[in-house]
Amino acid sequence: MPRVIEEQAHIPEVKPGLYQARISNIEERWGVDTKFGPKDVLVVSFMLKDKKGEIVELKKRYNRTINERSSFYKLVRDVTTKSPKGSYDIDELLNERCQILVSNNDDEIGNTWANIDKVLAYDIEVAVPDDDLSED
Repeated sequence: MPRVIEEQAHIPEVKPGLYQARISNIEERWGVDTKFGPKDVLVVSFMLKDKKGEIVELKKRYNRTINERSSFYKLVRDVTTKSPKGSYDIDELLNERCQILVSNNDDEIGNTWANIDKVLAYDIEVAVPDDDLSED
């Protein structure tokens, strides 16, 4: 069976800034090669509305570990405002509202990529309606 890769039609352009977002998916990947050797990772997808009003998905990768020094621990703590103890069901983060701080960087061929610098707790004061971050 052929395994076809298609050209990405559009690279989402997300301007730097703070955005309201929703965690829409968490994908587990096992034995991913990293500069520190193979690691089990979680790829967390965030849905947000860009400055043009379009729904955009951004992803951030975390090591699949839950100790106080891990970035995933900090994500859970910052989004839920509670520190996870011992173990954590990753599905509890699905559909959680949060804020993400986005920056941009350019690659060597001129593409601009949006990066998630920080994930923060949801701020009700600047909240967007629930249906604004749905793909339907």
